[in-house]
Amino acid sequence: MYLPRHFEESRPHVLRAFVATGRSGAGLVRRTPVLLLLLAISAFWGAWSEAYDRLGDAHILRDVGLPSFAGLSFVVWFGVISAASLGLALLVARPAKRRLERAGRQTVTRVLLLADVGLIARVAVFGLAGVFWLALVAMLVTNAIRSLVGPLFTSWLNQSISESSVRATVMSIASQADAVGQWTGGPAIGAVGNAFGIRAALVLGASLLSPAVALYARALRRPGLPQPVQAGT
Repeated sequence: MYLPRHFEESRPHVLRAFVATGRSGAGLVRRTPVLLLLLAISAFWGAWSEAYDRLGDAHILRDVGLPSFAGLSFVVWFGVISAASLGLALLVARPAKRRLERAGRQTVTRVLLLADVGLIARVAVFGLAGVFWLALVAMLVTNAIRSLVGPLFTSWLNQSISESSVRATVMSIASQADAVGQWTGGPAIGAVGNAFGIRAALVLGASLLSPAVALYARALRRPGLPQPVQAGT
């Protein structure tokens, strides 16, 4: 394949920059143990979200069942659920996110803790529900909370990084940890689903959010944790 000459010449520099960024990020994590907890949260979140995204619809189709209302097909039902989730996020989650992003770090931590507890409970209800309307409400609330937690966690992570020179590196590592959680935890939870059923897999996936709850609780008990990350610390 032909590549422009300027690309060929710049490729070694790109590779060196990539390696340097990776080493810088790894060194930062080693020097700042709390980042390991933050990255673990990202990984567990990735595993949970992958399992929920892949198994949620299957759970409704196989375990709960769709009501025979006006002869609607499952495609229409899932379209209605997606539209309702989007509307709920626009009405509730997005305004709450804008307000909380201006709040203090302790307030954001408290909201994240309560939101993750709510996610664990709602996903457990969703996974164990045998009635469509109960499963629907649990799914809508789960989607609304999820649309709030993701951006709010990013804001919380930014508040924990005082130096802009390392913020991009940490955010990139957190994104990679989320991806690792998706492609490792997702298949593992899927295997549990094959062995013990989709309900068990969904409940297991929700339990993976427990480490995040523990970290937020620790941060509330000791306001100095997690300490803001600074370059060279």
